[in-house]
Amino acid sequence: MKSIQIKDGWNHLDGSTQQWLIDNPGCVLLPRTIVAAILLATHGHDDENQHGEASVSAEDRAFISSLSREPAEPVYRFFDSVQP
Repeated sequence: MKSIQIKDGWNHLDGSTQQWLIDNPGCVLLPRTIVAAILLATHGHDDENQHGEASVSAEDRAFISSLSREPAEPVYRFFDSVQP
């Protein structure tokens, strides 16, 4: 089974693949559709893997987890108070 370097090719990935990886930060084994998108974006190939799956390294999982934990934009709430 092949291990793919996601961190190195992150800027070349399309938005939907990036979003899938961010939504699934703990995924250890990538499905073949995601692997195909990563290989296409990074001009890689995997002739040896019949099933099309690939493993994610611990370094790449940490990288993806750091992206998924980016702080959300603050929510500003305004309260009107009526005093007697």
